[in-house]
Amino acid sequence: MKLLYHKLSITLIMSLLLGLLPAVTLRAETSAPQSATITIQPVTTAPEQFEVPLTATNIPVGGIESFRFVLDIPADLTIVGVSKTGTAMEPGLIQHSVSGNQLTVAGAIANGITTEGATLIKIQLEILTIADDISYTITGVGRVNEVDLPGPLVSGIASIEMVDLNGTITSWDGKEVSGADVSLTGPSTALNTTTDVSGQYLIRVGKVENQTVSYNWNEAIPTDPYVGEQDASEALKTSVGLANCPIEAGDFTQNGEVTEQDAANFLQIALDPESYIAQTSFVPNDVDLGRFNTDTTQDSTAYLLGDCSGNYGWLTGVSGGSVTFPSFPAVSVSGSTISYRFDHATSAKIIFEGLPEGSKLSPTLRDVTARASNGEGMTASRDNIVVVATAEAGFTVDIRVMTQNPSPISLQVKGRTNESPYFEWEQISVMPEQSYEYIFLPAVVTVK
Repeated sequence: MKLLYHKLSITLIMSLLLGLLPAVTLRAETSAPQSATITIQPVTTAPEQFEVPLTATNIPVGGIESFRFVLDIPADLTIVGVSKTGTAMEPGLIQHSVSGNQLTVAGAIANGITTEGATLIKIQLEILTIADDISYTITGVGRVNEVDLPGPLVSGIASIEMVDLNGTITSWDGKEVSGADVSLTGPSTALNTTTDVSGQYLIRVGKVENQTVSYNWNEAIPTDPYVGEQDASEALKTSVGLANCPIEAGDFTQNGEVTEQDAANFLQIALDPESYIAQTSFVPNDVDLGRFNTDTTQDSTAYLLGDCSGNYGWLTGVSGGSVTFPSFPAVSVSGSTISYRFDHATSAKIIFEGLPEGSKLSPTLRDVTARASNGEGMTASRDNIVVVATAEAGFTVDIRVMTQNPSPISLQVKGRTNESPYFEWEQISVMPEQSYEYIFLPAVVTVK
């Protein structure tokens, strides 16, 4: 009976208490995590490697403590690496992996990033295709604090505009130089082209880095007629102040000036052109353009060592204009001596065909106003003779044919003056004590 009373008393007291106190609901306080806004910043200029930053806004309560992004990079760009930036990511870690053109980046930050607009990472990219202007958009998906972002990541459209390196290469006397090699090189650049028929070139550049442009001529150059007796004449005239052959074309001895010795060397080349390997140079060359990021023009002048006369198109023979043969008042043969008179000429080359073995030409020069350093202004081999002078007053060449052959010698002679095209002379015979005289009228040839 007493036990029942105590149970009823406890029940009554609890009922009274519950009736007097308000009702209370117990629940866990929960709040849905916020999703940050991640922005891929577009880049509109392109050095050799450029960076694309990813920034964060609408940062959730407590900050950004972790993230993961999967990004698709356009095929025109190659992925170089990923870096964290600034103090906002410290202490923090990032890792990334690349599969084809897909980049996956994961990061963890100890203190959490709470600053609006903070940069989480920067992606280092490099231009892979440099043939034309590039427009690109980076897309992807991601999550922050293990909460998926509400939508895809899309960068703004960025354009990387190519810049043009262009120029014209001409010879020192203003002729267009076609087929010259042009190279642009830098730490990650190696672009090549050649000049067109107008001597012009164009290279499109997509990387702004320290670069150097160089010019070269790799093709074999036949020396004759690009270095001849008229070049020797111009070098000789330059040595005495009567002409102006450029140093780059006339300084064969490389002593800093055009001298009589250079003229003598060119004369020797004209005599035996196959013995000389032609050399070219360009001024300026190996030009350091620095980090140019706008259209740039760089011209250059080409020189062929020995081309003092400038009367040829660049490696294409005579180019345009008229060539006038001087008059030859008399050509005489007296015994074994042949005489030629050259009026209105500063150079001449005479070639004999039909000399028998053991024969030798022994020339002397008369009436010349200035002579080369060898004292004769003339060189000779077994079957040809080259003459230069500094003025167009003319000169006479006496040629003695020395031979052990007792019979008359029949010779075919051809020649040129001032490096005009070769013209044929009549066949002559050299006989003892017999004299012949030939009269040659002036001739004009127009070469196109």
